Amino acid sequence: MTRRLRLAGLAFVAAVVAVLTLQVGSAQASVGGYGPIINSAGRGCVDVRTEDGANNFGAHIQNYHCTGSAEQQWMEQPVGNGFYHIVSKRSGLCLDGGGFWAVQWGCGNVPQQNWQQVWQAGFPSNAVQLRNGSGQCLELTAGNGADHQQLSVTTCASWYAQWWEIH
Repeated sequence: MTRRLRLAGLAFVAAVVAVLTLQVGSAQASVGGYGPIINSAGRGCVDVRTEDGANNFGAHIQNYHCTGSAEQQWMEQPVGNGFYHIVSKRSGLCLDGGGFWAVQWGCGNVPQQNWQQVWQAGFPSNAVQLRNGSGQCLELTAGNGADHQQLSVTTCASWYAQWWEIH
């Protein structure tokens, strides 16, 4: 009888471990999925400019009303130390903030492509700055929420043009 109880107990533990493994695996799979990045104030989406060739290196990143297209779907991929690559679903290229304008470029371990979410007091509770490893922030240029407004990378400041919602 003792041996049967021990075997039953081991079988129960194995079943619990299997269920927990499936739940953790599912949770991890959903983290890092594609979704939009929305400016908290202007409500436009971060969008790869198709006029520049949506799959091209150097295509500008712009503000555009949210359509759900692949040009507006982004995934964060961890690169370490709390930083992420922000990868376009459409092109597989990374958000790059190495110049004044935000563009997409081949992913590499360079500061301008390593991004972190930074929340500050005074921000809406669901909004963050996207600050790159060079210490610059993604910005809705001049706070202009019009379609086709190119996004810039500039000095971080606590204003609505730098408030982003990651979905």
